[in-house]
Amino acid sequence: MADRMRSFKSYNPFFHLSPENKKYPHARTLRTNLSTKMLDAIEVWTGSDANSPRCHPGLLQYCTLFIFEGFFYLDSFSSSLEKGNDGSNIQDYSSSNSLLSNFLSLISSVISILVRLVFIIIYVEIFAITTLAWSLAALPIVAIVHFLSQIYVGDDKKLALSTEGINENYTSCSLKQFLTSHKLDIEEIEVTEITPKEIDINNNQSIQVTFAENWRCKKKQGCQFTTTLFPDRQSLSLFKLNLGNLEHFCEENKPDSYLINMGAQFNA
Repeated sequence: MADRMRSFKSYNPFFHLSPENKKYPHARTLRTNLSTKMLDAIEVWTGSDANSPRCHPGLLQYCTLFIFEGFFYLDSFSSSLEKGNDGSNIQDYSSSNSLLSNFLSLISSVISILVRLVFIIIYVEIFAITTLAWSLAALPIVAIVHFLSQIYVGDDKKLALSTEGINENYTSCSLKQFLTSHKLDIEEIEVTEITPKEIDINNNQSIQVTFAENWRCKKKQGCQFTTTLFPDRQSLSLFKLNLGNLEHFCEENKPDSYLINMGAQFNA
């Protein structure tokens, strides 16, 4: 928890729900499944993971006035100071003073452990009870949003997942097969490289896109999926869903590649 306080990118509890890109602000809503939407809703209350590029506190932290975060941060800081003390300033006491010092140190350690334990128990109870209540309250709203998003997205997600490419072993497969074989969720991949390709004899422009695991993937496998995108409806579906942060990557890093998206809209 102390690490998370140092990682805050914003103090907005809804920061992780802010638009991922400029052109398709609702891409995440259309792309995610019901369980991911529920996790997003819960994250508004609990705050996000310290490893998240959009790390932020939740409403729970504001309701508790950051008391627990502050305590755990100070506790982590004091522990680091204790570890950093190499004992160079320790003086040579008599045996009686040494025994008294050791006894007082033991009492201090026991009290410190008990205080930490009490804070942890209180925090866990508050966290568990309030998060459960928040989840139950949010479930009907999330279910309605998911139902409407599935109607709106149509077959775009199916088209995106059927994109053909090659994996890290140069074996042909679809994006869905790649995710299934590596037991990855659609939210656990990101675009790592885009290479514009030369216009072919039919005057078709294309880009080569490589997807790999992102920070959400707990067990790194070193896998990747590479595909070539043309200006067609299937490519457009990848952009519309911002799959693997594709749309955002193009907006921020490869403006020329954005022409594929424009062409895809034209040909859709």
